[in-house]
Amino acid sequence: KEGSSTPTYKSPGQVNIFSYSSSTADGQHVRVSPQVSFYKGSLGLMGEYVVSNQKVVRGATIRDRFSNTAWQVTGNYVLTGETASYKGITPRTNFSLLKHTWGALEAVGRFEHLNIDNSIFDNGFASSTTSITEADAWGTGLNWYPHKNVRISLDFEQTVFNGGAVSGSDRKTENVVLSRLQLTY
Repeated sequence: KEGSSTPTYKSPGQVNIFSYSSSTADGQHVRVSPQVSFYKGSLGLMGEYVVSNQKVVRGATIRDRFSNTAWQVTGNYVLTGETASYKGITPRTNFSLLKHTWGALEAVGRFEHLNIDNSIFDNGFASSTTSITEADAWGTGLNWYPHKNVRISLDFEQTVFNGGAVSGSDRKTENVVLSRLQLTY
């Protein structure tokens, strides 16, 4: 929307990796994000491609339009044999110490890429000493479903950056361990 702030992009570790320099949106922000998924038995695959197109203004007269792109490929496999699904996993048996049942366990992996429109760095729309030009990441993890409404996740993700360091070189590689407790009803 015109006059609104421009987006800031964060890494998986929640560090700012890209931001516009004193710029505001100048019109509609258009995002196109086709997605495809495939599930068969315990296996799940998903792919996504994103194009984010935004017209931006800096100062009173400098205007330009930028297109940033990203993609990801994710795979999951339910190690305990349950059916993989976009909506999550329903364990055959709920976790119970008394009954010696453990719920469901799922292994996950992902590859992803972010590409910032290089023309953003022209005319001062962003600074190459604080904002990256590209990021490539891979991650792996385990999801435990002790009950159909509970998921406990433990993931590792590594992201390699192009640009974004004060010296004009590449920002340091980020390694993060993430955990999550999700309750759904």
